[in-house]
Amino acid sequence: MNCFRSMVLFLLGTVFMNGQEFVQFEGAELREMSDHQLMEVTLFFKVMEGHYIQSERPKSEYLIPTEIQIAEHASFRLISTEFSKARSNHRLDGVFRVILRARVDEASNLKREVKGTLAYQACSDKQCFFPRTLDFQIQNL
Repeated sequence: MNCFRSMVLFLLGTVFMNGQEFVQFEGAELREMSDHQLMEVTLFFKVMEGHYIQSERPKSEYLIPTEIQIAEHASFRLISTEFSKARSNHRLDGVFRVILRARVDEASNLKREVKGTLAYQACSDKQCFFPRTLDFQIQNL
């Protein structure tokens, strides 16, 4: 009976740990470019201490790359994305940033709300976890 109880506790712990978020959205900084129809938005994310996520270009084809997706928006059209430079082993940890470059419609004086998703796989020194997605939104662009 003790063996069964230990197995149940192990499985419950694994399920709850796999539901945990390992990355937080910390905010965004906005920079208008000299061409007023271009905008640069820097997104800041923080990886939980003791963990890391794979970069957007992982070292191995068997690892899951970190990806960012921005929802379609009529007055905010994404041109490019650029991730912080990963450590030599293609890992992102601590605070990292993603720079979005976008074309904006100046005619639209509405406050823009842009929504996005960060897809990632978190790992520790002992194991990698199931892939996660983190939804975020940027207000008043």
